[in-house]
Amino acid sequence: MTGRRYLLRGGQVELVCTFVLPSARNPLPAAPAWLTWVTPPSGAPRNAAVRYPDGRVVVRPFRGLRRLA
Repeated sequence: MTGRRYLLRGGQVELVCTFVLPSARNPLPAAPAWLTWVTPPSGAPRNAAVRYPDGRVVVRPFRGLRRLA
């Protein structure tokens, strides 16, 4: 999913990386117990890192990005 181009407020941005929930095929890396969520927070936003045309990389909610046709 990374590298795709999306529209954000009329300008093109490139998706650098996106938040992915852990699964059997994509487990969480080893981490101390105090750092691991017992359950993910409810209503947590799907965040994504996007690169603007000027080179800035910003983490923002995935909401609002429109896929290019």
